[in-house]
Amino acid sequence: MISHGHHFQFYEENELVGFLSFPFDGSTEMLDPQAFVIVNPQHRRKGVGRLLLDAAKESYRRMGTQRILLVSGDKSASGKAFAVAMRGVYSHSEYRMSLEGKPPEIAEGAIRLRQAEKTDLNLLVQLAAKSFDSRIEAHFARVKRDIASPTHRFYIAYLADKPVGTIGVFSEDHRVYVIAFGVLPEYRGRGYGLQILTQTVNGLVSENWDDVLIEVEANNRVTLSLYHSCGFKKTTSYNYYTIKTSG
Repeated sequence: MISHGHHFQFYEENELVGFLSFPFDGSTEMLDPQAFVIVNPQHRRKGVGRLLLDAAKESYRRMGTQRILLVSGDKSASGKAFAVAMRGVYSHSEYRMSLEGKPPEIAEGAIRLRQAEKTDLNLLVQLAAKSFDSRIEAHFARVKRDIASPTHRFYIAYLADKPVGTIGVFSEDHRVYVIAFGVLPEYRGRGYGLQILTQTVNGLVSENWDDVLIEVEANNRVTLSLYHSCGFKKTTSYNYYTIKTSG
């Protein structure tokens, strides 16, 4: 077993036969770390997946994390069986959506985006907490880390001089994810979310990324409709299972 930060690899006779990865590590609005496990089909039913997950649980337990999310493709029977065997409790499902073509053109609106700097940390945390109806403490360490990362960018949305929302971008290889997208509750239903998302996506299109991706909970029909209207199409469905690190 070899661990590289939040990535775990299992070798048998110098051959990599399985790995577990936390590609986001809680970097999106889903605050619990998300684990993906892949085992070579020829080496399944040997306990490789269990060993990888146990190592990850112990690592996160030492960091004070009480639970992680095990991710399985909705159509993967083996993934579902593994989650059940690991005592995973179904949490929710998500769609991964990909931008198809260019987003629709909309008339210039009242929203202005400004890229956040490190000095905007407290403002970003406050906006995230209010937008996602959660505690400030749940966001601070994550945002502080990500705003200093070269793979992340955050933007603050302004209506005149009033900050009304946030949106982020996470890049990985030749693809980019739209993350941390939120609008303050009192400013929803006025088209500001569409303006924020469209401005961000148009900027990403101009940067020529191979893929522009976004994820949304399957039962969040309002947000799903917004993403559809901006040119995103469903490509993959995932199920999430809660795994206690102390179990």
